[in-house]
Amino acid sequence: MYPDNNIFSYLKWRGEFSSLYP
Repeated sequence: MYPDNNIFSYLKWRGEFSSLYP
C-alpha cells in the first residue's frame, strides 16, 4: 500500500473519533 493511503485512512479514523471527542 502507498503511504498516502495509510494517511487517508488515519485521517478518516481521526475524523470519525473527532466527532465523538471534539
